[in-house]
Amino acid sequence: MSKSGAVLLGEFPLAAVEGAYDRCERYGRYSKAGPVAKYGAAVPLPELASRLSANCAKRANLGARSCGAFFPALANKGRSESA
Repeated sequence: MSKSGAVLLGEFPLAAVEGAYDRCERYGRYSKAGPVAKYGAAVPLPELASRLSANCAKRANLGARSCGAFFPALANKGRSESA
């Protein structure tokens, strides 16, 4: 767990990482190995969600508002919100 209390990518309990976004219909599913290789196992999930959505045109239009990114597999433990 990170200093902020966020779950780290390396701690994610499944082999595939699913990300969803409340403010649009964007959804992604990635093999955990891909993001671990690109960003490292120590990246907090909120930061990962932000990085994965960095190229989203809808996110750019939200300004300072959050895009509501979360990880459905963790929804029963509470959401891991992001940018």
